[in-house]
Amino acid sequence: MLSGEDKGSTVDAMQSLRYTVGAVNRMTKESEVGDKVLIRFVGEEADPQWQFVQLIRTDKLLILALILFVILIIFGRIKGIQILISICFTCCAVFTFFVPSILSGINIYFSAVLVCVYAIIMTFLIVNGFHRKTLCAMIGALCAIAASGLLSLLMNKIMSMSGYLDESSLELTYLAMDKPISLRAILFAAVLIGALGVIMDVSMSIASSMWELRESSETADFRALFSSGLNIGRDITGTMANTLILAYIGGSLTEVLLLVTANTSLPYLLNREVVIAEILQTLIGVFSILFAIPLTAFICAVLYTEKGKRSAR
Repeated sequence: MLSGEDKGSTVDAMQSLRYTVGAVNRMTKESEVGDKVLIRFVGEEADPQWQFVQLIRTDKLLILALILFVILIIFGRIKGIQILISICFTCCAVFTFFVPSILSGINIYFSAVLVCVYAIIMTFLIVNGFHRKTLCAMIGALCAIAASGLLSLLMNKIMSMSGYLDESSLELTYLAMDKPISLRAILFAAVLIGALGVIMDVSMSIASSMWELRESSETADFRALFSSGLNIGRDITGTMANTLILAYIGGSLTEVLLLVTANTSLPYLLNREVVIAEILQTLIGVFSILFAIPLTAFICAVLYTEKGKRSAR
């Protein structure tokens, strides 16, 4: 035993190698010497029995994460450290504020917007510091996330989305809480947070590229900068839209395979709420890209040409 009240002691635990899911028998890996496993107590003190739950995989996952962090720091140097710090702050905001706020009954719409605003401002300031391009990217991202949120609210209402997507959604309604969790609000938050990363990426890419153009050109005016920003945005749109679509497909690949192999009609398949939710997330994500690009380019063109090439800091 590596933890708990019986830490340091040796116990016997039973592992079932065969289990049934539906009508299909599955086999689990037999534990070997050196494996770390999670076990639980299922007997009584007079007749102690321990049962195998699952293999411990977090230690291997942690090693991979540490290797990634080291490579990121070596490649990015100070910027890499700043990125890691921003990731930590973002994860803390989600798991120490957003999730507890949902469980405590705080308005989910408000919490989701607050987390997105915090993530945008915090990430840009930590990674890029106080800079004119940071301000432009920040404004563009905030406006894009606001537009995405409004579109999500509108489409949820128009399509009468309930938020019941899978068993996990249903289980949320069984939680013993004074105020039941709104699944429609959860869907809104999922759309907003899902689009947040690509919005920040696009906004910062446009702002940074246009800043370099402004610094390298002595004659760049508002029109030239804005046109260049739109051209850069057009090149970004294709790859970013594909990235977003593939990310959603990859995340729901199991559900897609099950639905496709169910021998159902195409209208039935496309009108299932779980499929509609994935399509909605993808479309709103692409919309947010198309909204963020011209807006960020316009803001950059205005601020970068203001009073010539004065210092940005």
